[in-house]
Amino acid sequence: MHLRWWLLPLAFGLAACALGDPSRAAGRRVCMVRPLDHPSLGAALEGFRGRLVAAMPKNALEFRAYNAGGDLALVPGLLRQTVRDRCSLVFVLTTPAAQQARTLVAARGIPVVYTAVTDPVGAGIVQSMDGDTLPITGVSDLFPVDAQVRLFLTADPAARSAAILYNPNEQNSQVLVARTEAALRARRIVVFRHTASSASAIPEVTQAAARSADILIINGDNLFTEGLQAVLAVAERARKPLFVGDPESVRRGGIATISPDYALLGQEAADQAYVILAGERAAGEIPSENPTSYSQYVNVAAAQRMGLQLPLAFFQSARVWVGSD
Repeated sequence: MHLRWWLLPLAFGLAACALGDPSRAAGRRVCMVRPLDHPSLGAALEGFRGRLVAAMPKNALEFRAYNAGGDLALVPGLLRQTVRDRCSLVFVLTTPAAQQARTLVAARGIPVVYTAVTDPVGAGIVQSMDGDTLPITGVSDLFPVDAQVRLFLTADPAARSAAILYNPNEQNSQVLVARTEAALRARRIVVFRHTASSASAIPEVTQAAARSADILIINGDNLFTEGLQAVLAVAERARKPLFVGDPESVRRGGIATISPDYALLGQEAADQAYVILAGERAAGEIPSENPTSYSQYVNVAAAQRMGLQLPLAFFQSARVWVGSD
């Protein structure tokens, strides 16, 4: 089905690409590891690879992709495989995979660059945003949670309760759920938490959430983002607005969000990778980064399918959010 959606662009600031002599990075094997499939991770992966390919002479780098296909138990084996495959650098997506990459890859002296990580320090992926004793760095996808919640409630000013859907086994979700709940409670919204640890549980959990609250929220949880279609089916049938954390989920049928652009995050991670591959700086010497700008996304057709008439104030609220919240 074709989705009618609007993108309200912000002033994206591309990180300056610190490119030196491309020949110094030639002949390297770059390995890319993701634990599951959803479009935002795909956008980050393509942004990363595309940026490096554009910066290098043709066929100068060999890329290898490793995908656990949603089975997180496979991630450690894939990371060990990157070591056996003598990868020059490993690009890793999501908090759980980056946590394991620190121990299984960076601890062996192989540089690691990450993105799609909410709280790199809190998750133990890096010792500090300023650097690390191990060769690991990357770009966080930290959401502007307070601005997101303000947007959600501007879209549905009649909402008095919210259900947050998440996987309790994801550290990134624990961080975002706590922040989202605090922002909602500060606005006197009653909050319910509904959890699932497997894709098969998503429909039943979503049905319970739809019975309990006025609006549904998925904010950065990988399990529910991968299983978004099952959530959308329930939300549309129950006529309960669903708000999300990432732009690809808006494209797929969520109503709205404020988020970093994942392709841009991948490109910024590629800038870091290039500096490492070119031998200009060690990975641990490169500071980890937070997003520098955000965009507001809205899917008008999705709102209509969920019975929500977006008020004029929602469209008048567009502005630029810069930095973390």
